[in-house]
Parts: sequence; structure tokens; C-alpha cells
Amino acid sequence: MNGPPTKDGPGPTRELPVVAIKWLALGFLAIKAFMIGTTPPFMDEVYYWLWGQWPALSYFDHPPLGAWLLNLSSLFGWNLFALRAPVILTLAGDIWVIYLFSGLLPPANRARYFWLTVLLFAATPIFVVMGSFAVPDHVLIFFTLLGLYCFARFLNDWQPDGPVRYRWLYAAGLCVGMATLAKYNGVLLGLGFAVFLLVSPRHRVLLGRWQTYATGLLAMVVMIPVLVWNIGNGFASIEFIARVRHEGLPGDFPLEGFAGFVASMIVFLSPFLIPALIRFLRAPAAPALGAGFCALGRVEVIVSTVVIGAVSLVTTILFHWNIVAFVGLVPFLAIVLAARGALIAHLIYSLVFIGIVYTNFALIPAATLAGTRDWSAEWSFGWTEVAERIKAAQESTGATLVAATHYGPASQIAFALQNRSVLRFGDRVDQFSFLPDGAVGQDVILVSDRWNRVTDKIRALFDSVTLIERVPVIRFGKQVNVQRIYFAKGYRGRE
Repeated sequence: MNGPPTKDGPGPTRELPVVAIKWLALGFLAIKAFMIGTTPPFMDEVYYWLWGQWPALSYFDHPPLGAWLLNLSSLFGWNLFALRAPVILTLAGDIWVIYLFSGLLPPANRARYFWLTVLLFAATPIFVVMGSFAVPDHVLIFFTLLGLYCFARFLNDWQPDGPVRYRWLYAAGLCVGMATLAKYNGVLLGLGFAVFLLVSPRHRVLLGRWQTYATGLLAMVVMIPVLVWNIGNGFASIEFIARVRHEGLPGDFPLEGFAGFVASMIVFLSPFLIPALIRFLRAPAAPALGAGFCALGRVEVIVSTVVIGAVSLVTTILFHWNIVAFVGLVPFLAIVLAARGALIAHLIYSLVFIGIVYTNFALIPAATLAGTRDWSAEWSFGWTEVAERIKAAQESTGATLVAATHYGPASQIAFALQNRSVLRFGDRVDQFSFLPDGAVGQDVILVSDRWNRVTDKIRALFDSVTLIERVPVIRFGKQVNVQRIYFAKGYRGRE
């Protein structure tokens, strides 16, 4: 019969044999592998891919670690495997860290804990989405999870009056730095540990140890490339993250952003894991993982959620900004999930969620089926055909440059053409603003669509702009988008 968590290991799904949990986990991993291997590139993925083709200490939108990995994976060429190779690598790393966590439990409980945690990790929507595409979050997930394991090892070994070995604390500090080098909200992992030291009477003594501050310094040293890049570029990235990106809420309802934040947590964690989250925050869990680490885990989830929740009061947040909290829950999910029914409901929910996501980005935008529009999904389709028409336009006009009116299409075109020198025209400041400009006087093949038109300001950059053709993007007999290809003669250079 089902029961509450035990002190030695997982309490839920006692009727399910480990072999059943194992096959479910392998099944969801197979689904994940299928998504990684067959979903067309998402616009942000190829945007970051393009960063990797222009190696730098850091970049405008995010820190550099994800782009550095994409630079290395480009050794496999410009193709889907090379784009997603780092995702496969970090997924293997995530499973390895879960295996390390299982080693903290008594031997009799390790297999069940490992396979159930892998299953929940592979079947939770937030990790399905952010861990299947080549965006910085998959790197953040890995180093956050590894950092939590290092914190667990340190706290389990630490005694206030006994000999102390700080190697695991230093390793955790390195992981905090690497997580933040992947994405700025990785700093919440370190902030959570700092708050934990403040609120835990047993561990507060560590605030008086120089080794604690050495750990923080180690994390900051890892971020030196970001600091150097910002010094050389007028602190552009820091200003973007701290001010420009947060332009306020779109409506007049003061809690609109917070309501969206709460809704995103329910949708992307799943309604059937919310009770497990509440149970985890209310009561001790998983003593075998260490009482200190259990307390740290709760603090990490709370700190990240409070910080992102506070941000949602003043600006629109994206669902994955609170991913540190979701990762903080991972080591404990197999223990606080209270019933087999909740697990089965969660798996069904996740299958439906995965089906919708895959349909939307690999088959046809859901908005198209509903008779509406979704630019983020529309920009996943049709680039092979558009690239062929661009090449034909270049041959007929002699144009040497290619450009688009938004970073998303510009990145998709660059990936499809295997051309890192594609330009982006428009008012938006993004990483394209920091890439080399085209030569004055050259002719350009310019691509736009219904979402980003060729404005008068863009036309003013050329002697003339002439529409060559419209390229409909068709999926299953339905028109998804229309790409417009222009011949822009005599580029005058950036203003």
C-alpha cells in the first residue's frame, strides 16, 4: 500500500516494481531523444549557435558558456546533430548526477530512487522543454544539479566541532560559477546557500570561516570573462539584464505578472507535482540525503521562487526564469511524491504536454490549426526552402550579403545557409549589434515576414529596396507564414 516517505528512501509507488519504473524512465528518455533528434531548430538555438561562430569572452543577452560549447560542437559541421550535441552531453551528465545522489541512500533503496528520479526528470515539462534544445538552460540545469550534489556532500560530511574538509564546498562554488557562466540566474544557487547559512543556526558558524568566502570568490573568478566583456562594451549586457529587459507589465492589473508566474509554475512543473512541492516545503524529507541538505534544498526552492516572484510584480517574466527552484526539487521528488496515482497522472499530463510541444515546433504551429498566429512557432518552419530561394536571388542579382529584419529569422537563415555573416536590420539591440557590419556599397538579399516588415528606417539604409518574391511556408496544406525576399541595393552602413 502507498504510504508517506520513509527515512531511508522513496515512499511512493511501492506497488510498482523497479523494473516497471525503469522501463517507464527509458521510455521517456527515448521520447526525449526523439525530440532532440527530429525537432527543427528553434530560433533561439540557432541564435546562440551563431554566437558560437563568433568566439568572444561573453555576449549581449547571456553569459558565454553555452555559446562556447556550441563553438566546440561545430566541429561536427552545421547540422542538427552538432547543434544538439551539447544537449545530449548535459543530459548524460544530469543522469550521472542523479546516480551520484542515489549513492547517498541505503543500498536497498538506490535503484528505486535512481530510476524514479530519472523518470520524473525526463517526464517533467520544464525539463522536457529546456533540456531538449540548445539554449543556455540545459547547461544551467546540469551545473545547478551538480552544485547541489557537491553541497550535499559537504553538508553531510561537515561537523561544527570536528575536522572539516572543504573540497566539496569549493567544488560547489565552482559549480555556482559555471551555472552563472551559463545563465545569469545561476547566481540564485549561490544566493540560496548564503541565505541557508543565515537561517540555519547549526551552519551559521560557516559565516565566520574564510573558506566560505573563498568559495564565493571562486564562483566570481569564473565570471571574469563576463566582466571583461562588459567593461569593453559599456556594460551593455549588465544594463540589458538589469534594466532594459524589464519594461514593466503590459496591462493595468497589478498582479498580472505574478498570476502568470504562478500559472507557469503549475503548467511547467505539472499540477500533479504541486502537492509534492508543497509537501517538500512543509516537512522534512529524505533524511538519507542529509538533514542539512534537505534544509538547503528547501531554502534554494524558496529563495529562487521569491526572487523571481518579486520580479514578476514589476515585469513580465518567462516561465523558465525560476528553473533553479525546479532543479532544487529534483533530488527530492522521488521521496515526496506521495502516491502512485499522482505519478501516473503526472506521466499522462507530461505525454499530452510533450505531444503539444512537438506538434507545435516540429509538425505545424498549434496557432495555425486554431486559425491564429504564433511567431515563435512559425519561425521553426520553411528555412530550407527560403535558403534555396535566397541562393537563387543572390545568383540572379549578384548580391553578396544576406540579412533579415529580426534576430530569429536572421539566425535561422544563417544556420540554413551555413553563413555566420548574415546581418540583422532593425531597431532592436541584440548580439547582432555587436557582430561585424557589411561593407558599405554592397548589395543585400533582405528577408522579412508579416511579423517584422521592412520599415522606412530600414529602407533608408539602402539606395533602393525591391521585392523579388514571396515564399509561402506550407505545412500539411496550411499556410504557416509568408517570407518576403527583397533585393536591397547599395548598403549605406549602420547609422
